[in-house]
Amino acid sequence: MLPRPSRDHRVRDNSVFLTFFHHFSCEIQNNAGKDNNLYFYRDKGQHEVDIIQEEGSHLSAYEIKLAPIVHTEFYKNLNYFRALFPNDTVKTMIINTGEDENDLPDNGHIHFTTAG
Repeated sequence: MLPRPSRDHRVRDNSVFLTFFHHFSCEIQNNAGKDNNLYFYRDKGQHEVDIIQEEGSHLSAYEIKLAPIVHTEFYKNLNYFRALFPNDTVKTMIINTGEDENDLPDNGHIHFTTAG
């Protein structure tokens, strides 16, 4: 007999959430007839940003987090990326399923469950 599924079916793995979100974003662009302009950033110093969106000469950077609360440390790589490309970066945001506990004026925040 197979075990019964949990009553709580929420995704609990950030990598699964990130893969889903990236695939969903690419599918929206593809269905709209747009070229893929989504990338990720990673350097030798272990700095990484989950999604970089290129629009002309402008860059938007997004960190995808599966966490109930957004912590200040989540913005570390976004701030690093903005410092590397200060003239090109127009937007940095955290996208997650939780609530934002910090008001950081240089970065935005999107609640995935209410976006759209």
